[in-house]
Amino acid sequence: MDVLPHLSTGAVAFPEREPAFAISAHDLPEQIDPEQSYVVEEIDSRMIAGEVKLFLSEFFPDESPATLASIGTDGVYGSYDIKLCELDRQKHYDATTILYIPKTEYESRTRHGFDDVMRIVRRLRAPNGCPWDREQTHESLKNALLEESYELIDAIDEDDDAHICEEMGDVLLQFALHAAIAEEQSAFTARDACTELVEKLIYRHPHVFGDIRVSGSDEVLKNWDALKMSQRKQTTQTEVLKSVPKSFPALLRSRKVQKKAADVGFDWESAQQAFFKIAEETEELREAMEQGSHIEEEMGDLLFAVVNVARLLKLEPEFLLMQATDKFINRFETMESLAKSRGNELKDLSFFEQDRLWDEAKKCRITE
Repeated sequence: MDVLPHLSTGAVAFPEREPAFAISAHDLPEQIDPEQSYVVEEIDSRMIAGEVKLFLSEFFPDESPATLASIGTDGVYGSYDIKLCELDRQKHYDATTILYIPKTEYESRTRHGFDDVMRIVRRLRAPNGCPWDREQTHESLKNALLEESYELIDAIDEDDDAHICEEMGDVLLQFALHAAIAEEQSAFTARDACTELVEKLIYRHPHVFGDIRVSGSDEVLKNWDALKMSQRKQTTQTEVLKSVPKSFPALLRSRKVQKKAADVGFDWESAQQAFFKIAEETEELREAMEQGSHIEEEMGDLLFAVVNVARLLKLEPEFLLMQATDKFINRFETMESLAKSRGNELKDLSFFEQDRLWDEAKKCRITE
């Protein structure tokens, strides 16, 4: 990519314009920065003009002012102003046809990228920005990050692309806020975080970026864990188990720890074998309840055993419990509707009457 006035035809065609990056219409880059001006050279056909228009429209508004130029019969560049959306509607194109499009400020653009997100967040946290955004810290934003992540999961469960897109943006905002805070503290930058990620992805995918061969996804995961252990300088499996974040939801952390232990062979051979552990832990909990001691410990052991069975069945216990909770709410709603249809309020019914309604609600759901 050239920059005017360095050997670019744009320097001749647009001598009064400010310096701009020069790119070829036949070799468009993956990304450009609309905070910079550009000259697109070699727009030699309507089809190429259409491709250039679509490419630039990802970064500049459709109504952006632009200037088109070509060499005339006198050997001199002639130019005229157009809008970006009109680029592929012109009468003539040849090998000398070039387009100049000036930079635009992010507030006036209709399409945005990650750089714009960071610009907005830095503006919000500036001295004359938003008081709420300026007050935020890594610590104060922890709950927001969790909430936005769960809202994205809900959108995925709804299979709603528009909602997924919105919630992905909200998660990205959390990244941007934490990056901006770190920049202000001179701890690291957004680019540092992206660099860490890129280096990690390349290092942990030697079968893509190197000469390692794998037989399938199972071997990919095995290599990933081995490379992660090496990268973190972990020498024992206990260190691997301890590295599972304590901030994870308890069911998720239990499953991850069990999986890490299974990686070195400490595991049941089947879910059927692990299932008998549930009966054992249930009996120990019953005894603890009778004795009035160690109840919390035994309840925890029982939950851990249930997670183990779910893991061996290749099920995600966190989502299973979410689904079970949703099912409970739906049945409760049906039960309450049944009560109201008969002129009753749930709170006025005995537990025996409520239980009969619950069974009826269950049957209603089954037949739906």
